[in-house]
Amino acid sequence: MDEDTSKTERPSVNGKEEPAQLKIEIPANRYDMLCFEGIALMLNIFRGRTPFPNYRLVEPKGGKLETMTVHSNTMKVRPYVSASILRNVTFTQESYDSFISLQDKLHQNLARQRTLVAIGTHDLDTIKGPFTYDALPPKDIKFTPLNQTKEMTAEELMQFYENDKHLGKYLHIIRDKPVYPVIYDSSRIVLSMPPIINGNHSKISLKTRNVFIEMTATDRTKLEIVNNIMVAMFSQYCAEPFTIEPVKIISEHNHETRQTPNISHRQTEAEVDYINNCCGLNETPERICELLEKMCYEAEPSSKDKNLLNVSIPPTRADILHQCDIMEDVAIAYGFNNLPRTSPNKAPTIAQPLMINKLGDIVRMEAAMAGWSEVMPLILCSHDENFSWLNRKDDGNTAVRLANPKTAEYQVVRTTLLPGLLKTIRENKHHSVPIKVFEVSDVAFKDLSLERKARNQRHFAAAWYGKTSGFEIVHGLLDRVLLMLKTAFVAHEEGLEGKKPDFDVREDPTKPDGYWIEEIDEPTFFAGHAAAIYLRLSGKRVRIGEFGILHPNVLEKFELRYVLRPSL
Repeated sequence: MDEDTSKTERPSVNGKEEPAQLKIEIPANRYDMLCFEGIALMLNIFRGRTPFPNYRLVEPKGGKLETMTVHSNTMKVRPYVSASILRNVTFTQESYDSFISLQDKLHQNLARQRTLVAIGTHDLDTIKGPFTYDALPPKDIKFTPLNQTKEMTAEELMQFYENDKHLGKYLHIIRDKPVYPVIYDSSRIVLSMPPIINGNHSKISLKTRNVFIEMTATDRTKLEIVNNIMVAMFSQYCAEPFTIEPVKIISEHNHETRQTPNISHRQTEAEVDYINNCCGLNETPERICELLEKMCYEAEPSSKDKNLLNVSIPPTRADILHQCDIMEDVAIAYGFNNLPRTSPNKAPTIAQPLMINKLGDIVRMEAAMAGWSEVMPLILCSHDENFSWLNRKDDGNTAVRLANPKTAEYQVVRTTLLPGLLKTIRENKHHSVPIKVFEVSDVAFKDLSLERKARNQRHFAAAWYGKTSGFEIVHGLLDRVLLMLKTAFVAHEEGLEGKKPDFDVREDPTKPDGYWIEEIDEPTFFAGHAAAIYLRLSGKRVRIGEFGILHPNVLEKFELRYVLRPSL
């Protein structure tokens, strides 16, 4: 609990004091506590006032289940569907508002803004099964959207809600699809066009007695979790509490025919020693079982091994994946403040920085002591800033692209530090010159040989902006940094030869270690005013960087007025 306003002064509205509020932070893993019903139920179980509900699937009178037939076209847009029915529900204004609020909260977090799961709720008395889940061209779908009076095609609906603050942000999910998902009843009445909007014909209200819940998804696991949470939280309002009527999903094309929801408990095992050691306790198996019952589990000591517990996980606890989750719940039930306090004196360690971070700190320190200012621009930039504005071409195999960038300013992960430095100078042109800035940070490259398909590299870059070229100033910074890294400058008389490939790693122990520079002609720099930096260590020769005066076209793109400007 973050705050209790019952003991503080509260504002008055129309002469009446605002009701007291409890502000509660709900952990991200507890989807079953995103509504008042869930919070109240879990608190009552935790305090021992009520046992965990016995959720039951109950067939309708006559024994014939409602069915939802799925067509193969749905594979092109949202392949999975699930459904359930709550019979003889009695809503109050508070419980109705909570029902709608839970849908919105599940849409925002677990369903990832409806991209993974979309929920539709309907008054079952206004529609008639069997139901059909299909995907059709937009022009073939026609219905009256929720809270509207005019019938529209799906194409017209997408235009109508284009600027809607609530629904407009979901249109992109299916806008470019060749077919749109749609759910019909036996009379071809449209229930919903997920994940956008329900039909007005079947909308629920305070007078609704039988609720039909349908959900479509691109993620089957999330789909079943959302269905279980919805029915578990609101089946308590049924005439026979905690009863749910299942729906048969007929989906033969992808072998997903089944009965939903599945509210069976999951069975697992947990080690007594593991739980005690992690929590610093010495509790008996029976005592640990009592603690787990406060957290909605059913647990008992194993008859096969006294160090094991047989644990039954309820359908509302989809967050339990490992015995470490069970151990955490034991600690919560015991009380974090009641756990023994110990000092970590059994295995003392002294942390050490990674070598790459230590090297980066050395370079930072030397550049700062030389009078340069460190900057920290963002690692994302636009595609043009990373390539065309630097007179470079994208071969398609270098930069990591964002699949769905929110703005044109953040399209790729930078492959060079130059755009960030130049944008920093651009935003600070009103300061006096010269401006001397540097950055030590990561860039990223595609690397299909790795499991993650990309790799980071730590780079150092510096930029000097002034009325003169400043080439020798940047060269001086280079010499200073490499001098402090104990890397000598190699002159011609010490064995320097003509140009070789940039990455010539052939061993040549007769050549001295050190660095040198060679003239290069690259489009980023002004012709004849750029040099590559080479390094030889243990006979291995490699190009480690470049510096020079930037090309006038580059300066123009970044809106920098001084034509000559060096970079490292």
